[in-house]
Amino acid sequence: MKPPLSAIDFIVAGGAGLGLGHVVRSARLAREALRRGFEVRTFLEGDDAARSVWASAAGFEATGRAERSTPLAPVVALDLPTAKHAWLERLAKNASRPLIVDDARSYPRLAEGPPGWRVLPGLHHAPTEGSDARDEAGHALLSGPRYAILPEAHRRCARRPLEGREGILVSLGGADPNRLGPPLARAARCAIDALDEASPRGARSRVDVVFGAAFQDPGNRDADRLTELGCTVHHRLPADAMADRMRTARLAVIGFGTSLTELAWHATPFLTVAHHDHDRGPSRDVEAAGFGRSLGAASTLPRLPLETRILRALRDDTWQRESADAAHHALDGGLGAARLFDRVATDLALRPARHAAKPNAGRRALSSTDR
Repeated sequence: MKPPLSAIDFIVAGGAGLGLGHVVRSARLAREALRRGFEVRTFLEGDDAARSVWASAAGFEATGRAERSTPLAPVVALDLPTAKHAWLERLAKNASRPLIVDDARSYPRLAEGPPGWRVLPGLHHAPTEGSDARDEAGHALLSGPRYAILPEAHRRCARRPLEGREGILVSLGGADPNRLGPPLARAARCAIDALDEASPRGARSRVDVVFGAAFQDPGNRDADRLTELGCTVHHRLPADAMADRMRTARLAVIGFGTSLTELAWHATPFLTVAHHDHDRGPSRDVEAAGFGRSLGAASTLPRLPLETRILRALRDDTWQRESADAAHHALDGGLGAARLFDRVATDLALRPARHAAKPNAGRRALSSTDR
């Protein structure tokens, strides 16, 4: 039996090696779809960490991979860090409209099937101009920081002035596939200690290190070593606790990905590290736009004077303020998920629902406190 017209399926991947940014981002979109009355299903390709993060962020469990015999919804969101050719061909045969989230790879022009939407929701993506913008495959193009997808746990937090903040936050994402967190945390500890020695204030400034849900640390060896150096180590912080760390830090050293949007919302200046070489260009684009600075990619990190570059950022009050303000204002209120579904609803000629549909298998409705 075919799903109803106002239904949407999410095809998402994440976990160790892939990261969890796709999972968190699509969970936010799933909540927005539920709020508007869509019937929502999620097919998750990932490990236990990915499934746990999805359930926590979305509020309902995801199922496994979608089989070839699975009837798909009229709208299918694809949020996968891999090529999507096979999925797009399948959606064309199914007459499903694709909602492609942050597809950095090329994909073929579809000869058949209805047009869909392509969302490029990063700080480094060029803003779309005009409501008729299309990509090379003819999909409606929704691009730039105004479409950045911000989790509600962060959007609920009021911005704190940068003046008076202290400490550094180090987080390399949910997986940290190159194990960059420990060496960056050590460099951050050395840099902020050097700053404290130059202007003694008594108490030692904090370095908060967050290991994500898919980070492997057998026997807590990395955590114990960093604790001995004076770092405060956190394992798998919930979203509200992570939001609090982001909004109180003076500077963040962060893996290039979806966390940049969250830091921008909190107006926290950041230094980025690209996990993969193909992200080196986008990370430089973020810096060129005036949002943060790039430390380079994982492949070149061991050769960089990390402590010196972090200390330089800590001493540059003007850059911190101007960079943080520019990134925050680029989000234009942090309503990316709502803007995205405003466009989807308009294109589908759907009237926004007053209440979410009642729960059924695979998902639940949202209460007023979830919205």
